[in-house]
Amino acid sequence: LLEVPVVLLGVWGLWKFFGKGRKFWSGGGASESGGFLKIIFVCVLASTMTLPYIWFVLRPYFDARTYVFYAESFVVVAEAVVYAVLLEWPADGFGRGFRCGLKKFATAFVISLAANLVSYFVGRWVM
Repeated sequence: LLEVPVVLLGVWGLWKFFGKGRKFWSGGGASESGGFLKIIFVCVLASTMTLPYIWFVLRPYFDARTYVFYAESFVVVAEAVVYAVLLEWPADGFGRGFRCGLKKFATAFVISLAANLVSYFVGRWVM
């Protein structure tokens, strides 16, 4: 759940700087139907979809030294795909074709990477 605030801040930041004056939470924000709740839902969905793979599927295939790198890399990419597909982004500020394609995935990838880095380092700090 540490990832939710990071994703919220990331998507909000994109709208703040690239949304060209459109309001974030209503009418043209992250989603025209839901906004805030949709981002939370998508973030929790992405985490819920990837956690079983980390805990049960990938663990037997990697030794302890490389497990964290491969598991976290998988999670970042998988969650970026979910964010890119299910969240909407400001189309005007990022150039042509941002609603689909490489720029949309790259932005989702950066947000996913930031969220997972925060989650990983807070987890290391707590333990």
